[in-house]
Amino acid sequence: MTENYYSILGVSPQASQDEIKKAYKQAAIKNHPDRGGDHVRMVQCNEAYAILGDPVLRRGYDLLLETPHDDQCAEEWRQETASARAAARQYPQKWSDFEKWMDGLVIDVKRAKYSSEKIFGNISMPKIEGSHSGTVFCLAGAILAILVCSDLYQAIYRVDILKEPGNGFWDQLLSRGMPIFMKLALIAGPIIVGAWVGASLHQLLNNILTGNFSSDSFTSSTENKQSTGSGQEYEILPCPTCGQKLRLPKVKEELAVTCPKCRNYFDHSAGKA
Repeated sequence: MTENYYSILGVSPQASQDEIKKAYKQAAIKNHPDRGGDHVRMVQCNEAYAILGDPVLRRGYDLLLETPHDDQCAEEWRQETASARAAARQYPQKWSDFEKWMDGLVIDVKRAKYSSEKIFGNISMPKIEGSHSGTVFCLAGAILAILVCSDLYQAIYRVDILKEPGNGFWDQLLSRGMPIFMKLALIAGPIIVGAWVGASLHQLLNNILTGNFSSDSFTSSTENKQSTGSGQEYEILPCPTCGQKLRLPKVKEELAVTCPKCRNYFDHSAGKA
């Protein structure tokens, strides 16, 4: 790791999420190529905000700053943040488009409300209110499912519309006098599943942006680990409430800890949780 994201945005490591967001906006105004800035610098600002603006990725980055010589931790961090860092290179080149992109999608995702709506019996479709992007995700999931199952839909068209079944698996199956409700299930099933996949991905994005993401990015496979640079020892201990494994420093005194998964607050000292 060579970049100091806090320095890039000009904020302290204690900065709040609002302060980081404001700093990013100011940095974007200064560095966006359409406003006379530099593309490389703009990518650095985007990458800094992608990491520091995400509470989960920021916790991992802060841990990395505390243990700069921990190669395993650094490698885990690089893997966890690869997609975020790659996305930093893709941004609207026109400033007017960039302004909408910077605020619009994040706000739209954050205000989403998730539920479901029954359409037949116990079968339900995902329902996302207050978010245009949620609708797009559901539609994209459904369309992707149709594309994946294109052989099935083509066979239905041949057998039931053209009356000219081919030799494929679905053609042979549909030609055996399948009941209409089963054909309807074959048609609607992939679409419903695809919509749910799209809704789940949108909710995952919502959880990340709002800081409700439950996974802990920096758990280690070893129970006790020595940092070669700082001399600080770490251990892996479970949260006493939900069992989430946490990578915690070994200390003699009491240390206040908040579990990132269940938000349980507890005191930790060496050898106990």
